[in-house]
Amino acid sequence: MMSWRSSRSDASLAFDVRHGRVVDFLYLYRRHYSAAFGYADACLNDRFAADGLTQLAFKSLLQATSSVPPSMRRHPGCIRLQVLSEVRTMAVDFVMAKRGSVVESTPFVEWALGGAVWPITDDQQLLDAFRCLSPPEQQVLWHAVVESEDPDVVRAITGLNSKQLRSTCRTAVLGLLAEPGPLLQNGHQCSDRQLGTVKYALVEPLPSLLLGWWPGSPYFERKRNAPVPQTDPAFLRDAIRMNCSARSSEAHRDGLSHPQ
Repeated sequence: MMSWRSSRSDASLAFDVRHGRVVDFLYLYRRHYSAAFGYADACLNDRFAADGLTQLAFKSLLQATSSVPPSMRRHPGCIRLQVLSEVRTMAVDFVMAKRGSVVESTPFVEWALGGAVWPITDDQQLLDAFRCLSPPEQQVLWHAVVESEDPDVVRAITGLNSKQLRSTCRTAVLGLLAEPGPLLQNGHQCSDRQLGTVKYALVEPLPSLLLGWWPGSPYFERKRNAPVPQTDPAFLRDAIRMNCSARSSEAHRDGLSHPQ
């Protein structure tokens, strides 16, 4: 059974999946399962349904990743945000499909039944600034600042060393500051301490802006208490078996086409 631990970043693993190495998606699944499950459980307060939604979200992510042509070297972006977005979409669909039957009333369920309306805020400029960041900067902001994950986890996900992480986090926070204001009048000359006083407040609105619905602390609690999958999911086992069969057939055809 694979864990999140790998010498390769999310981007490297996604590139391998694009090239047909579906087995490498297992690392992405292990790295991000607890987060996806925690978000789904915070949405529905139903661990059984949360696991089902999590499997569907990763299945959709695998299909999306595999569909990108191998020749395209575009960075896959922040995998965590992608899978959380998939969970949210599928959780809304789940609630709407169960409408009229017994579904526990939770803040998410009320939000979904109310039309799943994105929050109306004055932070559109912040959202636009985030979208203008490079994919590595978005990854670092999300994992190191929004989720405050362990540095070892962030290094594994991003493929950056400690020095690169600090530098990327700094440029990412500065990139969100469209108008630095009195505290940061000197922009890139400001101290790390000065940046530290604003970065967490600066990114606090981001989860709701990016996902539409954000539970806050219940997400982190449920993420910490997410079960550790004891087996690989059926959709991945099937995908890997089909992938291995296809690669074997391709190798056999190449052998027939180029006899020794």
